[in-house]
Amino acid sequence: MHELIDVVKAEGLDKLGYNYINIDEGWEAWNRTADGKLTYDVNKYPSGMKALADHIHSKGLKFGLYSDAGLYTCGLHPGSLGHEEDDAQTFADWGLDLLKYDNCYINDDKCQLQQTCPEQRSQSAALRYSAMSLALNKTGRPILFSLCNWGLEDVNVWGPYVGNIIRTDLDMTDQWKILTRNIESNDKAADHARPGAWMDLDFLQVGWHYNNDTMNYEEQKSHFALWCIMKSPLIIAADLRSINREELEIMKNKELIAINQDPNSQQAKCFVGCRFRSVKGYSTTLTGGAKAFVVTNWASRPSNYFFITLRELGIDLTQDQAAKITDLWDTSKVEFMHFNDWPIWMGRLDVHHSRALKIEVVDSSEVSKIEGIVTPQSISSETINVYFAKRDEEMVYLDKEM
Repeated sequence: MHELIDVVKAEGLDKLGYNYINIDEGWEAWNRTADGKLTYDVNKYPSGMKALADHIHSKGLKFGLYSDAGLYTCGLHPGSLGHEEDDAQTFADWGLDLLKYDNCYINDDKCQLQQTCPEQRSQSAALRYSAMSLALNKTGRPILFSLCNWGLEDVNVWGPYVGNIIRTDLDMTDQWKILTRNIESNDKAADHARPGAWMDLDFLQVGWHYNNDTMNYEEQKSHFALWCIMKSPLIIAADLRSINREELEIMKNKELIAINQDPNSQQAKCFVGCRFRSVKGYSTTLTGGAKAFVVTNWASRPSNYFFITLRELGIDLTQDQAAKITDLWDTSKVEFMHFNDWPIWMGRLDVHHSRALKIEVVDSSEVSKIEGIVTPQSISSETINVYFAKRDEEMVYLDKEM
C-alpha cells in the first residue's frame, strides 16, 4: 500500500485530482470483535486502519474503504446491515474519507443478487443505503458515500438524495462489451446526475489486463474519454507499480480531466447519432460556455462519413464569431469554423475509436490574423442535405453489421 501511495505522489497523479487511496473488498477480518465491532485483518494490516489513514493523510491524500449493505460483503466478510451506526463511527474514528457500499448478501440464506430472489427481499435498497447515509452524517465527519447498488431499484432516482456516487450497472471489466453495457445504463441516468451526486461507471480499466479480449490502446482512450465527459468518478484499478507508461499517460490527460472535474458542467448526454447504435456523440457545456464532446464508433466496421455541425451542438455563430475546435488528445491540433451548418468531419473512425474535441466561440477578427487560416465559402442547403443523408446511410449500414 505504501508503494502505491509513493507512485501516486511520484507521478503527480494527486495534482491531477487522483487524491483518494481506496481499499476495496478483502481488508476485513472474517468475524467482528467480541463486542460486535467491525475490524481489519491484522495479517494484512498489522499497524491498523487508523495508522494507515494517518499515513495517507500525511501525504495530502484521502482514504477510502469498502463495506456492504448486507449481512455479508461480496467476499463473505461481515457486512454492515444492522450495524450501521457502530460501523459508521468506526470508520470515522479511523479517519475515513470515502465509503464504497456494496449490495451483496442481503438475506439470511446469502442470496447474492436481489433480482434472483425478490420474494426473500428483507429491505429495499433505499432503506438500507439511507440507514448508512444517516449514520455517516451522524458521526460529524465528512465522508463521501458511494452507492454500489449496480443500478437496481431505481437507485439513479433516489440515490442522489442519499449519497454522492451512484453506480448505474454491474462491475466494469477490461472488455469493450462490458463498457458498452455500462455506458448505455449510465446514459439513461444522466438526467438525475448533478454536482455532488455523480453517476458511476465503475473503476477505470486502463492498464488493467485481466481477460483474453482485453481492450486495446485506442479502446482504452475511448474508455477514458467517455468516463471523463460522463462525469464518472475516475478511480484507477490498474497496479500503478507495473502499468505500461503509454497507458498511464492516457489517464494523465489534463484536458479531459479538467472536463471531468468542471464543477459547473453536467454529465454529457447524447446529441448526435442517438437513434443509432453504431456512431454516437456525447456532449456537455463547460464553465464559460465552451462545448466538449466525444464521438465514438461502437460498430464492428470503420466509419468514414461521420460529422457533426455547430448547430447540432447548440452553437449559433453570429457573423463576427468563429468556432475554435481543439483536439483534446493533441491540443496543438486546432481548427476554426465559421458556419453553423458546415460539417466538422471526424475523419476515419476505426472500430471503437473516438474523437474528443472542445469547441469555443471566439471573435472572428482574431482568427483572421492567424497565418494559414482559410475561411471556407458558404455551403448550400442542398449540399448539406446530401451530407446528412450520406451520414445516416452509413450509420444504418453499420447498425446492420453490428
